[in-house]
Amino acid sequence: MNFEDCHLPYAVYGSLRPDCGNDGLWRNRANVRDGKWFVDGYRLVAHRSGMFPFALPSPFGHICVDLIDPLSHLQEDLRIDFDLLEGYPNFYNRIKVDVYGENSQCVAWLYTPNDSESYEHLPRVSGGNWKNYLINV
Repeated sequence: MNFEDCHLPYAVYGSLRPDCGNDGLWRNRANVRDGKWFVDGYRLVAHRSGMFPFALPSPFGHICVDLIDPLSHLQEDLRIDFDLLEGYPNFYNRIKVDVYGENSQCVAWLYTPNDSESYEHLPRVSGGNWKNYLINV
């Protein structure tokens, strides 16, 4: 991993989003970028338990994300903790994606399952927004 990759934000779509369960992992160690952010080319499906989603490649998909910017001196520590939580590299891949906002764009890390085909049958999260899904479950 080169130096620039170490300083990318994380595009989080599920339990790592603010107030979605695992945000304590990064609280006081990162900041959330203001604005509404999304990633094209993925769709969210819900795990059978309804407790967490998977981002699956989809040519016409669109998911809502929050951008988490680790504090500069905690970049590596937070990456290690996120990788452990997501089971990287055995369960999830950590890939670079384009993230779009109302008036800006950036590149960020996104975790997506290694075996996306195994999750194709799961129910789709309407609108690609996990926070809205949780309200309606």
